[in-house]
Amino acid sequence: MDDNMDKKSHILIVEDSQVQALILKRILLKYNYEVDVAINGEEGINYAKHFRPDIIISDVTMPVMDGYEMCCRIKDDEDLSHIPVILLTQLSSTTDIIAGLKSKADTFINKPFSDSYLIYVINYYLSLANDLDAKKTSSQFNILFNDSIQGLAKNVDISQILTFLLSTYEHKIFQGKEQQEIQNSLKTLNEQLKKRTSELKASEEKYQGLFLSIPDIIYSLDKDGNFAYINEAVSKYGYTPSKLIGRHFSEIFMSYTLDVDEKILDVDFKSIIRGTNGPKSDNRYNLIQLLLKVDKKNVLGTLRNQPSEENKGYVLVEVNSCGLFNTISFQQDMVFIGSAGTIRDISRRVK
Repeated sequence: MDDNMDKKSHILIVEDSQVQALILKRILLKYNYEVDVAINGEEGINYAKHFRPDIIISDVTMPVMDGYEMCCRIKDDEDLSHIPVILLTQLSSTTDIIAGLKSKADTFINKPFSDSYLIYVINYYLSLANDLDAKKTSSQFNILFNDSIQGLAKNVDISQILTFLLSTYEHKIFQGKEQQEIQNSLKTLNEQLKKRTSELKASEEKYQGLFLSIPDIIYSLDKDGNFAYINEAVSKYGYTPSKLIGRHFSEIFMSYTLDVDEKILDVDFKSIIRGTNGPKSDNRYNLIQLLLKVDKKNVLGTLRNQPSEENKGYVLVEVNSCGLFNTISFQQDMVFIGSAGTIRDISRRVK
């Protein structure tokens, strides 16, 4: 079997930034390339002379020797000139473009670039590695722009300029395709989001309809026992839900209740607030009967004319609440954060 079949392509990264070098190295290792790193152009040339990498990928701005000078020296060296050099550039000014052309680099990749485009360019130049006869044909060329470009044209052949322009154009096309794919993905996600939003809205409307039709009072309290939420069912007894928010749970109840023998018993609101069936409740799993005050001035007419515990201004209700506790990971104790529950009118049922 041919040993070259299993041989990994050897790539040299020339980059002074450890972070950028590591990012590039990880990308290339993922695609099964053999990778080494030099920290400046001078070190890159020395490495290339000793180890002959298949491709050199270099940043431009570096101490000691920048990427342009390194590339130029490699291309002027008969033993190294066959090695493709890819320069990573910003191309933010005419000076950058002229320096790039003078360096005689094989191609340029504009920053920022995608992993897929970098691999695409590498694979292209690796495919040309065995075709050593595919040399560029020199053709001297004059451009009437400014002095620096005219001077450059005397030492640069037309094929190099075309390579430079085409590599830049190709990158833009590649980026355009990637952006189109991203836009298509976003469009699909947006359609899925619209569908999901519509489903959630329908579900919410169904839930609201069901929730509002419940005859029981549903509420939630904060840790101090103040109402954080209470539904419209409480309005049957003369209360406005929004006006109860922030008021204490005990305000809508009589401070006492009656046992089976009509004996008056004081109410321990604190234990009820912590939950009639929640953790640390003395009344776990028990329903508590309380006397709910009725505001006769604001109550509905049907209830106003209804006898209420011999017209004493209250109705008998059953309270079922659950304490809400938050467990702190580094402690055993649970912290009380509030409660939620229901209040059901049982006055008719009792009678």
